[in-house]
Amino acid sequence: MTSGDSHGPDDSWASTHPAHPLVDDASAAVLDEAVVELTLLRSPMSLGDGLADLHAMVSLLAQLHEWIPLSIVAARNQDHTWDAIGRQLGVTAPTARRRHRVHPSASSGAGPSPRRIQVPPT
Repeated sequence: MTSGDSHGPDDSWASTHPAHPLVDDASAAVLDEAVVELTLLRSPMSLGDGLADLHAMVSLLAQLHEWIPLSIVAARNQDHTWDAIGRQLGVTAPTARRRHRVHPSASSGAGPSPRRIQVPPT
């Protein structure tokens, strides 16, 4: 299924996603919660400290950079087009294809699933 597929009239439970990234209140709320949770896990006495916030944000960004190629492989495996992937990345289809060719570790299933959050034992 591609993001451009239309759903039939009796497919009322079908959901879609925006054709491009959004910076909005929903994204901000999720990110804020993630920054707070990561700060509490790594340095609980530093909640509200600017450097602790920066550490959490940069760590989350680095994790996203690790997961994006895995999500691209998953999207391609689900027959999403390079055009749709490029729109999400904010680039053209050829640029997306060139930047995100399948990496052996991503295609073999190695590495963490973007949907699996691993929290260290406390």
